[in-house]
Amino acid sequence: VSCDAKVVSIEDDKVLFKVDLMQILAMKEEGNAYILKGDSLVSNVKADILSINLSNNTVLLNNFVRMENMFANQRKFPRVHPNQHTKVILSNKFGVSIEGKLYDISQGGIGVVSVQNGGFKSGEELIAKFSLTMPRTKEVIDVYLELNLVVALNYQGSMRYCCEIVKSQSITEKIVEFSKLRVKDTLDELQQKVELYR
Repeated sequence: VSCDAKVVSIEDDKVLFKVDLMQILAMKEEGNAYILKGDSLVSNVKADILSINLSNNTVLLNNFVRMENMFANQRKFPRVHPNQHTKVILSNKFGVSIEGKLYDISQGGIGVVSVQNGGFKSGEELIAKFSLTMPRTKEVIDVYLELNLVVALNYQGSMRYCCEIVKSQSITEKIVEFSKLRVKDTLDELQQKVELYR
C-alpha cells in the first residue's frame, strides 16, 4: 500500500504527515513508515510512528533513518503473510535441516523464521517442505520447493532465512494463486477497517 503524503508541520526531529486512511492502517500493521526516494529525496527513509490521528488522517513520525536499499520496493512479486501458522522444514544436501515458520511467500521466494541456526550460507541450495491452506477453498497443498538462500539474518535472537525459488516448479502456479488471494484478502481487510473509521 502506498500513497502521496503532504507535510503538515515540522518540529525538531518530528514531522507530521497527512496521508490516506488506508495508508495509516497499513503503517500500523507494519509498525513503521517508509518514505520512498523520488524528486525531493535522494534515498529511501524508514521512520518510527509516534502517533496517529484518525480524525484528520495525520501521522507523526520521527527517528528517520536513510536506507540505501529498500528490498520490499525491489521485489518483482508481492510477498504475503500466510493465513495461518505454517511450519516449514528447511534442509540442505548435507542432511542438515531446521524447523521454522513461514514468514512470507511470493511467486519469487519465501521467508522463514526459526530459533535454529542451520549454518546455511548465502547461495546455498535448500529444500523447503510445508503445507499451504488455500484461502476460500481451504484446500491443503503440500509444497516441496527447491530454493537458493539469498541471506540468513540473525534478528532479535531468531534466524530469518530469505530464499529465492530457483526455477519454475509445478507448485509455482499454486503459490501464485495463493499470493494473489492473500493480497486481495489483505486489501479487503484493510478496506473493512477503513469503513469502520468512516
